[in-house]
Amino acid sequence: LALDRAQITGILVARGLIATGEVRAASARIDGPVDLRDTKLFNRSGPALTLDRAQLTGPLSAHRLIATREIRARAARINQFALIDVAFYKGLRLTTSHIDEMILRPRPGHAFGEIALERATVGNLVLGNATVPHGPRRQLPKGFDHCTISALGWKIGDVHGPLRDDPRI
Repeated sequence: LALDRAQITGILVARGLIATGEVRAASARIDGPVDLRDTKLFNRSGPALTLDRAQLTGPLSAHRLIATREIRARAARINQFALIDVAFYKGLRLTTSHIDEMILRPRPGHAFGEIALERATVGNLVLGNATVPHGPRRQLPKGFDHCTISALGWKIGDVHGPLRDDPRI
Protein backbone atom coordinates (compact mmCIF):
# COMPACT_ATOMS: atom_id res chain seq x y z
CA LEU A 1 0.00 0.00 0.00
CA ALA A 2 1.62 3.28 -1.08
CA LEU A 3 0.08 6.61 -0.07
CA ASP A 4 3.20 8.75 -0.48
CA ARG A 5 2.36 12.47 -0.85
CA ALA A 6 -1.37 11.70 -0.54
CA GLN A 7 -3.73 14.42 0.69
CA ILE A 8 -6.56 12.85 2.70
CA THR A 9 -9.10 15.23 4.23
CA GLY A 10 -11.12 12.63 6.14
CA ILE A 11 -10.74 9.38 7.99
CA LEU A 12 -8.26 6.71 6.86
CA VAL A 13 -9.48 3.27 7.96
CA ALA A 14 -7.21 0.26 7.39
CA ARG A 15 -8.48 -1.73 10.36
CA GLY A 16 -7.59 -5.41 10.05
CA LEU A 17 -5.33 -4.84 7.03
CA ILE A 18 -2.92 -7.69 6.31
CA ALA A 19 -0.03 -6.48 4.15
CA THR A 20 2.95 -8.39 2.80
CA GLY A 21 5.35 -5.61 1.87
CA GLU A 22 5.88 -2.07 3.06
CA VAL A 23 2.92 0.17 3.91
CA ARG A 24 3.92 3.77 3.08
CA ALA A 25 2.50 7.22 3.59
CA ALA A 26 5.70 9.27 3.34
CA SER A 27 5.11 13.01 2.98
CA ALA A 28 1.36 12.41 3.16
CA ARG A 29 -1.07 14.80 4.85
CA ILE A 30 -3.99 13.16 6.62
CA ASP A 31 -6.43 15.54 8.31
CA GLY A 32 -8.61 12.94 10.04
CA PRO A 33 -8.09 9.94 12.31
CA VAL A 34 -5.98 7.02 11.06
CA ASP A 35 -7.25 3.60 12.16
CA LEU A 36 -4.64 0.83 11.95
CA ARG A 37 -6.14 -1.34 14.69
CA ASP A 38 -5.66 -5.10 14.32
CA THR A 39 -3.32 -4.57 11.34
CA LYS A 40 -0.65 -7.12 10.45
CA LEU A 41 2.34 -5.83 8.48
CA PHE A 42 4.74 -8.42 7.10
CA ASN A 43 7.81 -7.36 5.16
CA ARG A 44 10.93 -9.38 4.37
CA SER A 45 13.24 -6.37 4.04
CA GLY A 46 12.91 -2.69 4.82
CA PRO A 47 10.36 -1.09 7.12
CA ALA A 48 6.89 -2.52 7.69
CA LEU A 49 5.35 0.95 8.06
CA THR A 50 6.85 4.23 6.83
CA LEU A 51 5.41 7.63 7.76
CA ASP A 52 8.52 9.74 7.08
CA ARG A 53 7.68 13.48 6.82
CA ALA A 54 3.96 12.69 7.11
CA GLN A 55 1.58 15.18 8.75
CA LEU A 56 -1.21 13.52 10.73
CA THR A 57 -3.49 16.11 12.33
CA GLY A 58 -5.81 13.49 13.85
CA PRO A 59 -4.94 10.55 16.10
CA LEU A 60 -3.22 7.45 14.76
CA SER A 61 -4.66 4.39 16.52
CA ALA A 62 -2.59 1.22 16.11
CA HIS A 63 -4.01 -1.03 18.83
CA ARG A 64 -2.92 -4.67 18.45
CA LEU A 65 -0.78 -3.87 15.38
CA ILE A 66 1.83 -6.49 14.45
CA ALA A 67 4.90 -5.36 12.46
CA THR A 68 7.60 -7.86 11.53
CA ARG A 69 9.98 -5.06 10.51
CA GLU A 70 10.67 -1.49 11.65
CA ILE A 71 7.94 1.08 12.22
CA ARG A 72 9.38 4.36 10.94
CA ALA A 73 8.16 7.95 11.13
CA ARG A 74 11.21 10.18 10.71
CA ALA A 75 10.61 13.94 10.63
CA ALA A 76 6.85 13.34 10.92
CA ARG A 77 4.28 15.59 12.62
CA ILE A 78 1.72 13.47 14.48
CA ASN A 79 -1.07 14.66 16.75
CA GLN A 80 -1.49 11.45 18.78
CA PHE A 81 0.40 8.20 18.20
CA ALA A 82 -1.28 5.37 20.16
CA LEU A 83 0.59 2.05 19.96
CA ILE A 84 -1.29 -0.12 22.46
CA ASP A 85 -0.81 -3.89 22.78
CA VAL A 86 1.45 -3.76 19.71
CA ALA A 87 4.05 -6.28 18.59
CA PHE A 88 7.09 -4.97 16.73
CA TYR A 89 10.17 -7.01 16.01
CA LYS A 90 12.70 -4.60 14.44
CA GLY A 91 12.19 -1.40 16.43
CA LEU A 92 10.47 1.94 16.24
CA ARG A 93 12.26 4.93 14.65
CA LEU A 94 10.79 8.39 15.30
CA THR A 95 13.90 10.55 14.92
CA THR A 96 13.33 14.31 14.48
CA SER A 97 9.54 13.84 14.68
CA HIS A 98 7.12 16.10 16.53
CA ILE A 99 4.43 14.16 18.36
CA ASP A 100 1.90 15.91 20.59
CA GLU A 101 1.05 12.74 22.53
CA MET A 102 2.58 9.27 22.31
CA ILE A 103 1.18 6.23 24.09
CA LEU A 104 3.47 3.21 23.84
CA ARG A 105 2.27 0.00 25.48
CA PRO A 106 3.84 -2.97 23.67
CA ARG A 107 2.51 -6.49 24.09
CA PRO A 108 4.76 -8.18 26.71
CA GLY A 109 7.44 -10.31 25.03
CA HIS A 110 6.68 -8.92 21.56
CA ALA A 111 8.66 -5.67 21.38
CA PHE A 112 12.20 -5.96 20.04
CA GLY A 113 14.81 -3.54 18.77
CA GLU A 114 15.59 0.10 19.29
CA ILE A 115 13.03 2.75 20.09
CA ALA A 116 14.80 5.71 18.49
CA LEU A 117 13.65 9.16 19.59
CA GLU A 118 16.78 11.15 18.72
CA ARG A 119 15.99 14.88 18.33
CA ALA A 120 12.26 14.10 18.60
CA THR A 121 9.82 16.39 20.39
CA VAL A 122 7.04 14.64 22.31
CA GLY A 123 4.51 16.74 24.22
CA ASN A 124 3.14 13.94 26.41
CA LEU A 125 4.77 10.51 26.61
CA VAL A 126 3.03 7.52 28.20
CA LEU A 127 5.17 4.37 28.50
CA GLY A 128 3.39 1.22 29.60
CA ASN A 129 0.36 1.47 31.85
CA ALA A 130 1.00 4.70 33.75
CA THR A 131 -1.70 3.97 36.34
CA VAL A 132 -0.21 0.68 37.62
CA PRO A 133 3.16 0.39 39.41
CA HIS A 134 5.70 -1.76 37.54
CA GLY A 135 7.98 -3.72 39.84
CA PRO A 136 11.19 -2.32 41.28
CA ARG A 137 12.40 1.16 40.50
CA ARG A 138 14.84 1.69 37.61
CA GLN A 139 12.98 -0.79 35.45
CA LEU A 140 10.90 -0.07 32.37
CA PRO A 141 7.34 -1.46 32.33
CA LYS A 142 6.53 -4.95 31.10
CA GLY A 143 6.72 -5.18 27.35
CA PHE A 144 10.04 -3.32 27.01
CA ASP A 145 12.20 -6.32 28.03
CA HIS A 146 13.91 -6.66 24.62
CA CYS A 147 14.11 -2.96 23.72
CA THR A 148 16.59 -0.17 24.06
CA ILE A 149 15.54 3.46 23.98
CA SER A 150 17.86 5.98 22.37
CA ALA A 151 16.84 9.57 22.91
CA LEU A 152 19.83 11.87 22.38
CA GLY A 153 18.58 15.44 22.06
CA TRP A 154 14.90 14.62 22.59
CA LYS A 155 12.45 17.05 24.16
CA ILE A 156 9.58 15.80 26.30
CA GLY A 157 6.85 17.97 27.78
CA ASP A 158 5.62 15.39 30.32
CA VAL A 159 6.26 11.69 30.97
CA HIS A 160 3.86 9.24 32.57
CA GLY A 161 4.93 5.88 34.00
CA PRO A 162 8.09 4.68 35.78
CA LEU A 163 10.35 7.04 33.83
CA ARG A 164 8.58 9.99 35.52
CA ASP A 165 9.46 8.65 38.98
CA ASP A 166 13.07 7.79 38.19
CA PRO A 167 14.64 9.33 35.06
CA ARG A 168 17.76 7.16 35.52
CA ILE A 169 15.94 4.12 34.07
